[in-house]
Amino acid sequence: MSRHGGFTLIELLIAIALAAGVTVAATLLARSSLDYEARHAERWADRAGARDARQLLQHYWPRRQQDKFLFGPGSLLLYLDDGGTTHFVGFACEGGADGTYGLAFYRWPTDEQETMRVQDGGAWPAAARQTLLARLRACGFAYLLPPAPGNPESSGVWLSKWAGRDKPAVLRLDLAGPRGPLPPTIVQAPAS
Repeated sequence: MSRHGGFTLIELLIAIALAAGVTVAATLLARSSLDYEARHAERWADRAGARDARQLLQHYWPRRQQDKFLFGPGSLLLYLDDGGTTHFVGFACEGGADGTYGLAFYRWPTDEQETMRVQDGGAWPAAARQTLLARLRACGFAYLLPPAPGNPESSGVWLSKWAGRDKPAVLRLDLAGPRGPLPPTIVQAPAS
């Protein structure tokens, strides 16, 4: 029997199987590369949001007024007086419908009449809102309990809600992103 030019059926099946294997491997490699890029971009966005939150806290925390503040486990409201301009700023851990949290920054510019109305339980003026971080698994504030007078060993206790009469000197913001905890942001007011 003489053999004609061309490929046998088995040779064609082997060639098709090899081409399919190379195509699947190339597709998986491309998908993996795209997933890595997306995760990398999300990680950088989370870090940038955490950096913005830290910078805002470092800017506003030392400038808060002694007797006008509200500290809670998921929110922080500060009353400020910047050289005659009175306003409130706030940070809030806001829960979403999907079970994640977002960290938002609010700023309420007020004049003296609005400030008095808010302090007396009146309606708040419209606030400027900025989302600092989204898709968080956890978000909360903690406040360092100062040592008891005459007992320096009593310090080092972090409270999730501040009940003291004096303002806490140290604040910690704890965040956990989609891939785990972010480094805590700790802000301390300068010594007066």
